[in-house]
Amino acid sequence: MPKYLLTDSASYLGKVLHTYLTRPDSENELVEVANWDDEEEVQSKILQAEVVVLDLVRSPIESQTVLANIMPEKLEEEQTLKIIGISSVMTWNKTNTKANAKPVKEADFKGRKTSTKYKGLKMLETSVLNAGKDAVKTFVLAPGILYGNGEEEFANLFKDGWLCENPAGLPVLGEGSNIIPTMHVNDVAVALDALVAKPPEENQYVVVSDNTNSTQRQIVETISKGIGLGLTTQMDPADDKVLLGNNNSEVVLLNLSFDPEGSWQAGAGLELTCAGGLAAEFQRVRSEFVTNRGLKPVRALVLGGPGAGKTMFAKKLADKFYLPYVSVGDVIEETCQQEGEFAESVKAAVAEMNAAKAKAKKPAAKPKKGAKGSYKPDDRPRLPTEMVAKMMKNKLLSAACSNKGFILDGFPRSLEEAQKLFKAEGEAGEEEAPEEADEEVPEGEEAPPKAIKVDESVFPSFVVSLDCTEDCARQRFKDLPEDQIVADHNDEDGFDRRWARFEWLMDPQAEVVQNPLDFFKQLEVLEVPQENTENVGGAFSIMENYMSKGGKPFNFHPTDEEKEAKRVLEETESKERAETEKVEAEIREKEEREQRDLKQKADVARKEQVLSDDQHLVDACALPLRKYLMQNVIPPLVEGLLEVCKSKPDDPIDYLSEYLFKVSLGVPDQNDSDTEAS
Repeated sequence: MPKYLLTDSASYLGKVLHTYLTRPDSENELVEVANWDDEEEVQSKILQAEVVVLDLVRSPIESQTVLANIMPEKLEEEQTLKIIGISSVMTWNKTNTKANAKPVKEADFKGRKTSTKYKGLKMLETSVLNAGKDAVKTFVLAPGILYGNGEEEFANLFKDGWLCENPAGLPVLGEGSNIIPTMHVNDVAVALDALVAKPPEENQYVVVSDNTNSTQRQIVETISKGIGLGLTTQMDPADDKVLLGNNNSEVVLLNLSFDPEGSWQAGAGLELTCAGGLAAEFQRVRSEFVTNRGLKPVRALVLGGPGAGKTMFAKKLADKFYLPYVSVGDVIEETCQQEGEFAESVKAAVAEMNAAKAKAKKPAAKPKKGAKGSYKPDDRPRLPTEMVAKMMKNKLLSAACSNKGFILDGFPRSLEEAQKLFKAEGEAGEEEAPEEADEEVPEGEEAPPKAIKVDESVFPSFVVSLDCTEDCARQRFKDLPEDQIVADHNDEDGFDRRWARFEWLMDPQAEVVQNPLDFFKQLEVLEVPQENTENVGGAFSIMENYMSKGGKPFNFHPTDEEKEAKRVLEETESKERAETEKVEAEIREKEEREQRDLKQKADVARKEQVLSDDQHLVDACALPLRKYLMQNVIPPLVEGLLEVCKSKPDDPIDYLSEYLFKVSLGVPDQNDSDTEAS
């Protein structure tokens, strides 16, 4: 019952080793270090363990701590300690790199050469190999480039393939003929187990891989065909940073093959879980990637009558959740640009339909409700339902839609279209009574319908149904900008035709059910009433919450680049808003200042006018009084003042008053009398 000490149980490799060593059928024990900075604890745990596994790639500091605290002298008698450092074949990446070079041998590990990036890892390998002493046995286990369980070195290739956002496909650097040794990460645990049980007698250095000797091009093509568009594009290795994102170009450009003859793996009898390599086990590896990354396709339909807002909400949902937006018109156009027998039949059908439309002289009459059988609501030329359903299914089965899901706009429009699109292969289109009915159906009653098996690869998880009255929908069509009006589609005649067909399909009293929502009874359909659809923000929030049921879906978005772009956009918009608000504030301030100036000038002018009017009024009122004063008061007053000046009395005021009093009584002035007497 070996006791293991792992330097890391949470990393990409560490989780695999921990799971493998603690599997139910194992008798292994794990010794764990709580604080790697505590040397006494580290030394104690090392002495308790029988096997110490160092992840030299992902936990180099902890590995160095272990190597610095190995104390062979403290081991008990007959106690042995195995130190196994798990490294990578990348420490060989500059060994024998010439074209058509012969495979290297495991035993030649002392001559391995590496690039600058991996010199630190090679130094750790050397430290492990030199740490063996007495009862301490040390080994280095160098696996090929690891894949599986969500990916590590190939993560961006898987991610880019899954996103299907590069129409050119996944990049192959250079010719792509370089050989990359690979190994499933789970098989490292298998090799570790075997190495502990049966260590090599001579070499301390062990190289393990799946021995497939796959080239870079084969690996990239496998990923692209298995999870992406199936396309690859050859690129100059100098462009690797742009094309591969965070991928390590040195890994992709590794050119190395090992001669299995005489290797430890050749005689170890390893039972690898992925002995056939990445290509042979890709579906399993793909499933591991999707599961470990939490990827899940989100499939949703947005249904409703013409004018209900299907396209607007569908596009907003597609943008919000980073999903492909799918509409019938786009799919028909896309199919017509393809090649092949089916594409040619679609092109011919579209040409025939357009020619028939061109000959039509009048719009179709409004259909009758409750139509039965194959009755068509109007005689408008249409593509065959099966052809449209096949086109749509091909689109929904495309790599992008299969991986991420989709937002389907306004389709299916009828129960028949829903059945042809979503039913499983081999299922009848009509619902039938079950064959294994135990009881006879009472006379006068209908047999219970047989549930149709759906195609889970395209069947939606969410269905949004938008409600809208005819008047509201008609008004929305009238409010469309003139440049968005399409004849016989969203003009008045087009609306009448489409609304009439919609009513016919949705008629609950019809003898033949045509409502597509009847196909989705097993789902919780989100029905959004008109009063909500008129509030776009509120309605969209309801739809977003509905589709986030069970947690917001993850599909690698938003990426760091998208987050940065959003941040820059928000900053730009914020600056623009601030600038706009500043300009508007300045304009408002200028207008207010001008208004204040105008008001002030008006107030001044008004005051001046009031003063002028008052002055005129005063002048007008003062004219008779002035005349009176000039005739009766001013002359004697002036004469009195002159007399004061001549006489210069001691009390001029009294003198003047007495003078004026005499004048008022008609008494002549004494001076005047004296003058006359003389």
